[in-house]
Amino acid sequence: MQHYHPFKKTVRGKKGKSKKVFYYWYYDKGVQRQKVIKDKSVKTLYDAALYCSKLPVPEQEDLRIKIIAKDMFLPGSKHIDFLRQSGSTCKESSYRLKRTAVEHVIATYGEYTLEDIKANKVFKYLASQEKSFLWKNRFNAALYAIYEYANMLGYDVKSPQLKQFKGNSVKADALTDKEIALFAKETNFYNTRNYLLFMLLLSTGIRVSEARAIRKKQFLQDKQMLLIDGQLSGSGNEHYAYTKRGNETNPKWRVVIVPATVAKKLTAFISSQPLGDDDYIFTTSSGKPMLISSIRCAFFSALNRAGISIAGRRLTIHSLRHTFVTRMRSYTDADAVRIMAGHSSTSMTDYYTHYRIDDDIKTLQPYIANANRFFTPEKG
Repeated sequence: MQHYHPFKKTVRGKKGKSKKVFYYWYYDKGVQRQKVIKDKSVKTLYDAALYCSKLPVPEQEDLRIKIIAKDMFLPGSKHIDFLRQSGSTCKESSYRLKRTAVEHVIATYGEYTLEDIKANKVFKYLASQEKSFLWKNRFNAALYAIYEYANMLGYDVKSPQLKQFKGNSVKADALTDKEIALFAKETNFYNTRNYLLFMLLLSTGIRVSEARAIRKKQFLQDKQMLLIDGQLSGSGNEHYAYTKRGNETNPKWRVVIVPATVAKKLTAFISSQPLGDDDYIFTTSSGKPMLISSIRCAFFSALNRAGISIAGRRLTIHSLRHTFVTRMRSYTDADAVRIMAGHSSTSMTDYYTHYRIDDDIKTLQPYIANANRFFTPEKG
């Protein structure tokens, strides 16, 4: 590890005459300090580097992983300040996700120093874990972030070159016209609430996190539309007032058209329930938002009851969103589908500067008839 860093700069003497002076800088317990090299034999940067190589090693702070990473991604921490000064615009939910990954690293390598970590050992450890490739790559990203933070603190350490894990990048399959008709039968679901949740996922293209967050006031019955103004965390304990592609300053809310058949049943269901404007529609018997794990189980149960084979296919809940986009694009303006799906543009490139609900409602109104056709098989 290089502790001292020589450099030279031009200074003016008392008589105004310029001269080149050699210095070196180093970190003393996280604080950058510099000193002049007074040795007159030092004439070049090479001489200065040689001079620095003979200096005693400065007193160092504890460089164990658990010490460096102890406050990373925590609200109000020095680390968050560093990130914001560097221009980071991450959402709080992203910081929480990264903090979780850092905690996994601390649990595994907390007693190791930064110089102890070897790429091959990390790879062997991750390869032995029965985790998803996403989990393993988040672990690697957390390690990189720890080294980056150490550099911010002034420690000259290099991160090992960690191997990234690859997963199945095949897109989720879409349902066919016949499968849509089979899947859309209410008898495939445990109750009306579950049925309506999946019909909205299928016929509006909203994300699961957005569907779980729907409150009564978001259903604009008179316009046959649904306002998507937020999402729920995986646990359902936190409601974020922005969509997946948004943030606190640019929430990227949107509206979607609800097909007439679904809107009618949703209206009847809401009327039959003692719901306040701010109450979630899709909840468990205890009144809490439905868990993603429960929704996933209900999805595969519905596929099974509908007689839809999953053999050799990649059918996930996201397949319903993919089905919506694929089907609607076949007979609806691409820009209207973009608005409803929440894509930043037809090429997935960021487009919005701010959200304007009235403009989107006006844009989508001519396409209500198209949305009403969703459950009608195409003639081909």
